[in-house]
Amino acid sequence: MKKKLTLVLILSSVLFLSSKSYSKEITNKTDRKMQKLFATQIENQYTREFKYNIQSFNSKNHTVGSIAKLSKNLPEYEAYAGLKLPKINVENNVATIKISNNSIIFTPDSLFEGFVLLNNHKVNIRNVEYKEIEKALNDKKKTSYLNSIINLVIEQALAEQDKFEVLIFSTIIAINYDFNTSWCFFESCDQEKGRRNLDTVMREMSKQAQDCELYGIEPSILDEMADFSTNKSMHDDLSDKLEGAFSDYSVNELTCQRFVENYHQKEIKERTSRVERRGYGGVLSDQAEENKVLNEKDFNAYVTRICQPYVDLRNCLVKEHRQAQAIHDETRGSGKAGAWRQYEEIYKPEARTGATNR
Repeated sequence: MKKKLTLVLILSSVLFLSSKSYSKEITNKTDRKMQKLFATQIENQYTREFKYNIQSFNSKNHTVGSIAKLSKNLPEYEAYAGLKLPKINVENNVATIKISNNSIIFTPDSLFEGFVLLNNHKVNIRNVEYKEIEKALNDKKKTSYLNSIINLVIEQALAEQDKFEVLIFSTIIAINYDFNTSWCFFESCDQEKGRRNLDTVMREMSKQAQDCELYGIEPSILDEMADFSTNKSMHDDLSDKLEGAFSDYSVNELTCQRFVENYHQKEIKERTSRVERRGYGGVLSDQAEENKVLNEKDFNAYVTRICQPYVDLRNCLVKEHRQAQAIHDETRGSGKAGAWRQYEEIYKPEARTGATNR
């Protein structure tokens, strides 16, 4: 787009200079008309490019990863590389991107001038200022325009995850004192330490699920779950366990699938190593597509198997205990109240995103 616009500017300048050399008696009025004509031509060309580029963007399924690569930010967002970016809506040359309750608005004129509106705050995209982002998002972690968009997508994905699942994992980890951290003091064994302690969590869930089916769930765990959101001591316990037993594991990744993706990397790689590369130097497109399907199938099967103890515990809780149902509905919100009735007997993985770099 920049090259085409530059070409138009050059051609317009040549035409304008030619017209001036043709006659020295061009009036100021004619001069202004010529400038307006050239400006209109440039504006029309820029608008056409604007619409074309948006159509091109919307025609592809862009992800956090595909955009992050453009600015060499992929390592920071590798865990979320598979998240899809929203489409751009255009009406009367006004483009809008909606992410949760946030909006990014821009027009051909605003891009030409180098700014967008982020939640109705003007943000300079050529030289982003920290205060602009802080004012627009009220979040000190956002330090660039690109990071802001990507983080909004990630926040939306996290907001849509099953908060009841997060609550169960948070509670089990916070109240468990059987984690083993004494044998590992180096980064080289962090992965193995996290794997062992995740196994401890899953064994505890399996035991709780079996007890629930045979004798009913212990009131204590339901009380802990009910108090978790307001109990600072439990939050501190959770933070301590994530730091020590799980090597600074992120509080934003407390779902079974994220644990498996982070601590079962070797097993996942063994099951999903079929080549998906396409084109020259790779495999045939049909074979690549088949490999992609098989890799996804094996990944889902593996996650489903590892996460079964959680499903057994969750389902027993919400099917048999009114207190658990109330906690579930309060956790997930009014829009999903009673959604526990739709839970299936097996774990349903989301699209694979990969392990998080720490």
